[in-house]
Amino acid sequence: GRWSLVVSELETEADTRAFIQAGFKQAEELVCRGDGNYFYAIPAFLDSPLLPSWVVSAMKIVVQPQKFGALPWPTGADEKFCDEIVSADVMNLFGKDELNAENVGPRLKQRIVEGASVERSLALHHCASLGQLDVLDVCLSLADPILSAVNAFDPRGMTPLMSSVAPEGFPSNPCELDLCIDKLISCRADVNMTDAFGLTALGHLWRKARELLEVDGEDRGLMHAYLSCDLLAAKLTPSNGPTKADEAVRVCIHDHLGLNDAQPIGHLPSEREERDRRMMEFLNRDGESRSRPEPRPSSYQMRRRLLEYLRAGPDESDGSGSDAPDQEEDLESTSVGTVPEQPDGEESSV
Repeated sequence: GRWSLVVSELETEADTRAFIQAGFKQAEELVCRGDGNYFYAIPAFLDSPLLPSWVVSAMKIVVQPQKFGALPWPTGADEKFCDEIVSADVMNLFGKDELNAENVGPRLKQRIVEGASVERSLALHHCASLGQLDVLDVCLSLADPILSAVNAFDPRGMTPLMSSVAPEGFPSNPCELDLCIDKLISCRADVNMTDAFGLTALGHLWRKARELLEVDGEDRGLMHAYLSCDLLAAKLTPSNGPTKADEAVRVCIHDHLGLNDAQPIGHLPSEREERDRRMMEFLNRDGESRSRPEPRPSSYQMRRRLLEYLRAGPDESDGSGSDAPDQEEDLESTSVGTVPEQPDGEESSV
């Protein structure tokens, strides 16, 4: 049959040309769309001879479009300004120091005195992507001019609003992002701005949600996609509505869960949940009088709660939001597949 081999994205031109010489082809659509410099090849390339170097050197390489006026990566005092935030964040992760305005503020002010710029340092992009409202407040107070800083494009062609909803890793808590986005918009961040591909912040929100649903595939991705779109889509909608590029990546949680199907999909427990169920049966059968651990809410239970809530719709809700799946509980409980601790002296037979 026909199949292709996908290779991780390449960063240098030398690597790119080396793969082209070996018979690989650039995935031009992915490159132009900003997904990365990916390559593919069909099995027959293994039997093809290497292309001559002079042919490869003359071949055109597709590059990601760049946003006009995008800032370069920070250097010097600007880099040190952002390093202060990164360092404080690392110390906070290890429990050495709390990340807040009181601890970080004086150091950031000192960097400004030394010639750093909030805009050039890309600190707003960094804080917004991590949901760090306290530090974001400090950076906004030091930004001059603030209007330029909140709408600046980083080297990836993204504004702070775009970075907040589409970070490189897993997004932050939707409620924390909601507060950061409110703060940026109150400082006149423009929701109508587009990147080189025509995506607004709303388009990046939908695109990240689609990535969480279709690529990540885990239950925490489902819950984050639902909660973030529910909280943020309305306030990020451009004044003239979504762009064509935004519409191309629009995501609908109802469609993903099969609620709009003529015959709704039956969401069955996963293999890991079935394993956990057998584990609990084993403990209940052989544990005798020993205390048994309480099972955590399963992925299946979480999905059923979400499905029931979405099926009910706004008309059946009391408007207080009390029927909505609890965000903190569901995001924590979506680490499915965790085997409950067993009583001392017992081992699972499964």
